[in-house]
Amino acid sequence: MVTIPPPGWITAAHKHGVKVLGTFTLKSEEGAKAINKIKGAGLVANVASQLARVAALHRFDGWLVRIATSMVSALFSWALQESN
Repeated sequence: MVTIPPPGWITAAHKHGVKVLGTFTLKSEEGAKAINKIKGAGLVANVASQLARVAALHRFDGWLVRIATSMVSALFSWALQESN
């Protein structure tokens, strides 16, 4: 679900002015369940805050969010709204 770049990669990339992203992946049925649980419990802001804290702690630049699960159209519009 969450992948943090290795410290050596972060250091090398930043030395050359390149930004580094971690990955937050939600896939298959488990990903759909996680999305529904996060959204249903009103935890979207909390999850985003925790991801930001992890990135700051490990000194990388942000996240690539990959949602590889079937989503109903209402949930898809929610995901687009949250990304803006």
